[in-house]
Amino acid sequence: MLIYALFASLWILLSDRAVTLLFQDVRSIAMASMLKGWLFVAVTALLLFGLIRRLAGGLQNTVEMLRQREKDLQESEGLLLESQRIAGLGSYV
Repeated sequence: MLIYALFASLWILLSDRAVTLLFQDVRSIAMASMLKGWLFVAVTALLLFGLIRRLAGGLQNTVEMLRQREKDLQESEGLLLESQRIAGLGSYV
């Protein structure tokens, strides 16, 4: 979050200075400001998309791992109960 705030602040500061250095008339400054705003939105949207996609992929992997561990645990419980039955022991589960 801090990196985004720093990036956004630098973008606004430096791009505004660049626009005022490159253009003198109000119409060109307004057009350049609008275009740099759209570019900022597009870049930010792409970065957010990539971040959310990566986080969602990690979450999906975690869910799959937990499902597999639950399945393994259920199999272990079944094996424990079967071995207790075979050994003639009581079940504590």
